[in-house]
Amino acid sequence: YLNTVYSGSFTATFEILKAQPEYTVPTDISGTQHSTLGSVKLPAGFSWEEPETVLSETGELSATVTYTPADTQNYETVTGIKVLLTVEAPLKGDVNLDGNVDITDASLVLKYYAHIGAGIDFAFSEEENTNQLMIKLADIDEDGIISITDAGYILTYYARTGAGIDAAWEDIIKL
Repeated sequence: YLNTVYSGSFTATFEILKAQPEYTVPTDISGTQHSTLGSVKLPAGFSWEEPETVLSETGELSATVTYTPADTQNYETVTGIKVLLTVEAPLKGDVNLDGNVDITDASLVLKYYAHIGAGIDFAFSEEENTNQLMIKLADIDEDGIISITDAGYILTYYARTGAGIDAAWEDIIKL
């Protein structure tokens, strides 16, 4: 039998690529008409690809998000994820756009009123479209002035709905 000895070396270079992360496409997302995608909250790790898009129509809207995993050293960022968003008409008096008319909204109106009354600029939001929407929703009697009266209307609405009493704005303004 033949006794052969081989010797030598081998060098190789290889690259470990980032893995594709696992994620669940967000569902049950809703926004308010006339606000922007950027004002609509998404689950952790997700961001809107076009946050400046104004939600001009009510109904369902398809938009794209990016998923950025917590571990970006080992996992890829995923772009172009399609999500469905329900755009709802804004609720008068819902100044903070959380879907409810409550004491927080009245407090924001009072804060606005106090700042303007003291000659201090005040904006509900840094985003101009959202700020204009919030101003419109805060002016309950639609007199062009956000006042303590508007805060009172919001508190009345909140009290009536909390007590299970019909709370039509027209009736509240007449009180």
